[in-house]
Amino acid sequence: MIEKQLVIKLGEVTGLSNRVFPLLTKQTQDVPYVVYERLQTERERGLSGHVGLVTVYFQLDVVEKSYTNLKTVIANVIAKLKTLQGLTLGGYVIQSLKIDNEYEAVDDDNDQKWYRSTIELSISYNEV
Repeated sequence: MIEKQLVIKLGEVTGLSNRVFPLLTKQTQDVPYVVYERLQTERERGLSGHVGLVTVYFQLDVVEKSYTNLKTVIANVIAKLKTLQGLTLGGYVIQSLKIDNEYEAVDDDNDQKWYRSTIELSISYNEV
């Protein structure tokens, strides 16, 4: 799964080792952390069938307790993502990685605030 390779690479970002989770995490999770979700998958086809190029759309939610720390983590996550293009990860050759959108929000629960930045990205790869 391309997700496994993405988790490995995001886990290399300072502070995110063992803090990258699919879909959700417990509210007591130490920050910073990332929750990722696979939004869509497109498999390119030609006249003769599947050509091996796959594009997957992901949403990454990065959570931190302070806005300043969030901005640092986001900068590090984006820098890591930019290094993936052209790499072979597991059985995948990354053809392109595009950050499609990025936005921020504050989650407020019982006087506890978490700052969240959402990154929407697409990864196109060839299955080897």
